[in-house]
Amino acid sequence: MGLHSGTDRRVPTVLSQGLITRHPRTQGWSGHICPVEPRVRRFGTRRDRGLSSQRPTSGSAIITDMSESPSVAQTTDPVIVSLSDASDRSVVGAKATGLALLLDCGQTVPAGFVITVGHTNNLDSTETSAAITAGLQSLGAGPVAVRSSAVEEDQQDASHAGQYASVLNVSPTIGAVADAARKVVASAHGDPIAVIVQQMVPATTAGVAFSANPTTGDDEVVISSITGLADRLLNGSESGNEWVMKDSELTLRAGDRVDEEVIRDVATAVRDIESALGHPVDVEWAYDGEILHIVQARPITALPVQPTDRIPDGFWTKDSTHHPGPLRPLVTSRIGEDDNAVARWAKRSGLVIERLEETTIHGELYNRPIPVGGDGSGKTPPWWLIGIISRVHPEMRRRMAAARSLVESGRLDSVSRDWELHGRASAQEAIRGLRGVDLEALDDQALLEHIDAVEAFASDGADIHFDLGLAYFVSLHELVMWCEQHLSWDAATTLRLLTGHSMASSEPTTVLRSVAAAIERSPAALDALRNGAGDIQTRIAAADPGVGALLNQWINVYGFRSVHYDWSGPTIGELPGLVERMILAELESPTNVLADDEIERQAREAIPVERIDEFERLLEAARRDYPTREDNTAWLGSTVGALMRMAWLEVGQRLADRSVIADREDVFFLTDTEARSSLKEDDDARFETVRRRRAERAWTFAHPGPATYGVPGGPPPDIRGLPKAGRKINGALLWAIEAEFGAPPESATSSSEITGLPGAAGIYTGTARVITSETDFARVQPGDVIVCPITNPAWSVLFGIAGAFVCDSGGPLSHTAILAREYDIPSVLATSDATTRISDGDTITVDGTAGTVSL
Repeated sequence: MGLHSGTDRRVPTVLSQGLITRHPRTQGWSGHICPVEPRVRRFGTRRDRGLSSQRPTSGSAIITDMSESPSVAQTTDPVIVSLSDASDRSVVGAKATGLALLLDCGQTVPAGFVITVGHTNNLDSTETSAAITAGLQSLGAGPVAVRSSAVEEDQQDASHAGQYASVLNVSPTIGAVADAARKVVASAHGDPIAVIVQQMVPATTAGVAFSANPTTGDDEVVISSITGLADRLLNGSESGNEWVMKDSELTLRAGDRVDEEVIRDVATAVRDIESALGHPVDVEWAYDGEILHIVQARPITALPVQPTDRIPDGFWTKDSTHHPGPLRPLVTSRIGEDDNAVARWAKRSGLVIERLEETTIHGELYNRPIPVGGDGSGKTPPWWLIGIISRVHPEMRRRMAAARSLVESGRLDSVSRDWELHGRASAQEAIRGLRGVDLEALDDQALLEHIDAVEAFASDGADIHFDLGLAYFVSLHELVMWCEQHLSWDAATTLRLLTGHSMASSEPTTVLRSVAAAIERSPAALDALRNGAGDIQTRIAAADPGVGALLNQWINVYGFRSVHYDWSGPTIGELPGLVERMILAELESPTNVLADDEIERQAREAIPVERIDEFERLLEAARRDYPTREDNTAWLGSTVGALMRMAWLEVGQRLADRSVIADREDVFFLTDTEARSSLKEDDDARFETVRRRRAERAWTFAHPGPATYGVPGGPPPDIRGLPKAGRKINGALLWAIEAEFGAPPESATSSSEITGLPGAAGIYTGTARVITSETDFARVQPGDVIVCPITNPAWSVLFGIAGAFVCDSGGPLSHTAILAREYDIPSVLATSDATTRISDGDTITVDGTAGTVSL
């Protein structure tokens, strides 16, 4: 028998042995057979190669779900079933029922039969061997494909793609097919599975296609093609040609423009299948030079879905500096706590804002400052009116008094010393206590109380963080303004005076350097590092317990930090391979962090003698406050984030054990209220909630929101009318906001150059490594130019191996700039779109002095 032709392919082959049995369809199932006229796709005969943009809607499907064929009452399952009669998933598996549905919908599917679930573990019996032999005779000469058809395969919530084995180009003999079938059955690890045996298509071109863009969720067909069989595409060993069909317009995204007529027919077939099945599909196809064969079609799992939340009124600015991507719902539950911390800080510090209102739009964090007595919707008053308000409005008068007290009492000058003397140690002691709790030993109520304790510590830490931040802003602002006035220096040049004075920034690398040195002194540890396999901690500890203890101590301290402000992501210690590459980088080229003595020498030579005391006083204050920024953020931000993550993961594990969610990481896709409720009560499963929110987050990643929503109320407030202390405090804050968050320069960016803001001086040429999430850390190699949305203090571990940094956002006061200056590597910030314009592996030149990136 040859490949399928235009005959009625639902009529099974009847063999004289009677071993291929027509499996009876239920009346309900047969009512779902597609009314599509069966046809063979022969090329050069189709007239309309365009695609309708109409998407199927719920209720309009002919077949609701190819993965949900109803079971069929029967007394005895046959050994094998013709593929065209594979109707009962419990007997023939999901893939086989899907292929049968494709046949019913008029698609051309390679001829084949199914070894049923009840007989795949008895392949050597006389009855099974005879049935397989008969089935092979019905297919005729030529190699066959032996494929899985698990009962739980190809579902809408989980495709299990690649989980089960397939064996191609199998000789059509009972011995070869039985051996291949055993491999397929073994890959199921005991799960119920049938085995499909089909004719191999002598493909000249093959590939995969999606009826909707699997990355963005957009309404377009995405097709990959390759010469010959598609297995090289599927296993990732080769990249093919990438096509996109939007309506009737076909666009080649990558590769060579070949087989365009075939690609158009593939697109049409994929949309036909989607329309018939009622949901977006992932299709594998093969073309033999004349006929297009559909090898498989399954639901697209986790297809991005556009969120439905409303855009709030008013003017909102995206906080890309702290949160460059969408937040998970559990993290957004704490937005109110952040608002409260800012409100408390603003009141005790004499700020003219009442609070920083935050909201999420499609999962991304947006905020807007609310002035004292305002609602965030009005325009900024003129400077003279602000001055009057500050002297007559009761709350503004109280705030100006608070600012005066803060300045005149010396508390602004002492907050950093307090942190150095006892604040840090107190925080570390509290962290040790919280980390020492055996989470698994707690009952559910005690676990929630532990989370409450972590959140209370986080709230107290936020107060300390903001107080330290204000002292930092004021002292740096005064130094930068003085140098601008007396030396004509910009902020980036002045901030070089502080290089080498943020010890917390370089501490993880400095300590790791001592670990690397210990490994280098130990032949056994060095051999385990360079030649061993598996977890680096286990390898080093087994080779040299003393050195292993040093490494474990480093991971215990510096690995227990969240990578992002979104603490739901993994910690440094959870990222496999990163620590190992960092140690290897230290062995090859040790990192040195040095103060920029040259810039200080230039300043002293240029400053008149009568003003040197002013300079010394301002420089001393800035160097006093500068180190606290990264230091307190590491302990009160990144480490607290790790505490939050670990506690909620324990909740997630318990919910997964109770089948409320599928995996412990899914807890981060529940809100705080939902997670607590599910732990306290016997809640229903939340699989659909998690699935939908994952899909919405994927959509937002593919369709990030604009920098702002709404109509701006005007420029930042002109505060020159405030009393002196109010001007000092609020002026420093306004400057710091601009210096930390940055604004893209107005100069045009060319096709060969990206323009941003200078972050750290120097020029470096290297390989770009685009890092958009913590999962990409494993790809970083020594000397790479890291291109990312933004960094936070926990990323300091990467600065020891990177050659340069390029960021979409940030300014001279951002964590990226601070870290880059400490490590003396060039950085360019506020490029807006470097992560989309630069491709992974590109060779680029970073000029941190000019703020440009040459492509």
